[in-house]
Amino acid sequence: MSVENTMTQNEYEADYIRGFEAGYDLSMWEPDIARVLEQIKADTPYIEGVRNGNAEFEKEQKDKEMLPDFLQSDRLKTKLNNEEKNLEQDKDKGKELEI
Repeated sequence: MSVENTMTQNEYEADYIRGFEAGYDLSMWEPDIARVLEQIKADTPYIEGVRNGNAEFEKEQKDKEMLPDFLQSDRLKTKLNNEEKNLEQDKDKGKELEI
């Protein structure tokens, strides 16, 4: 009897999501471990999620490599963060502190 037959749909989805998140995070922080886990022959929702999370991370990395250099840099993130801070400061202008 397979694992899928004994699990409810919610349990299956929860295991898959946990595996996906673990696979994605491992691919980011410990790619060697992610590659080893990807080779496991078990067909459980968790392992399926690990494989798909790893694949998603790899796909995103390839997509980032295709971006022009100015979109890949940290300068864009810094600029967006600065704009966000400016919006927060503008929102707070005119408010008086109550004592």
